[in-house]
Amino acid sequence: PAFYQFDWDAIVCFDERYKSFLEKAYDPDKIHIIPYPCYPPAKGDKGEARKKLRLPPDKKIVFGFGPAANTTIEVVHSIAELSRDYPILLLVVTRDTTGIQEFRKLQKQGIMEIDLREEAPDIKRLYDYLHASDALIFNKKSASHVVVSSTVLQCLGSGCPIVARDSNFVEYLDKEVMKYSSEEELKKKLCAIFDGSEEYKITMNAAEEYVKKKSTQAKLYIALFSTLLEEKRE
Repeated sequence: PAFYQFDWDAIVCFDERYKSFLEKAYDPDKIHIIPYPCYPPAKGDKGEARKKLRLPPDKKIVFGFGPAANTTIEVVHSIAELSRDYPILLLVVTRDTTGIQEFRKLQKQGIMEIDLREEAPDIKRLYDYLHASDALIFNKKSASHVVVSSTVLQCLGSGCPIVARDSNFVEYLDKEVMKYSSEEELKKKLCAIFDGSEEYKITMNAAEEYVKKKSTQAKLYIALFSTLLEEKRE
């Protein structure tokens, strides 16, 4: 039978957006919201991380990784414009063939300094890269369906500010990430980070608080399962 034909004891979704369309098919009392979990807070030392990864100590490092790094390609020229005022290094870590080819082309064009590393880091090494970086770029455009960004929530507790395109991938977040709607706004957000502005500090505090609240979601699942089992026994 189809998914919607099952008589589920409970249905878990990530937020109100998912709940609103699930209510069209299910009893609202069976629907429970448990937010998508964040990786636990894990800040690190920028200097030590750069030394470990053999990255320059004096650069402003803008980071992109995995398949999502491909979306950074379209804003490279805007990031490069900031190189006139800041010593910027674009750090890209990916094994995506298309992305590797495109970033190699940009390297040859000499638009800006790009460090391209062909690897798929595990979570520990990914956090080393995040600790070494000044900003993580997330440039994904809106999807046609309801989505959450596992990339953003995986990285939010690293202490590396996330600069994200204003899309439905991050619409459930507020000040926890620095959102932009244009390339000019992207440049302003990066400058705010490089200069240690008040907006940057607010973002860091908001991200830390969000992760503290959302990194223990397993307990909520256990509580729900316990409740359902008790109901079955009665």
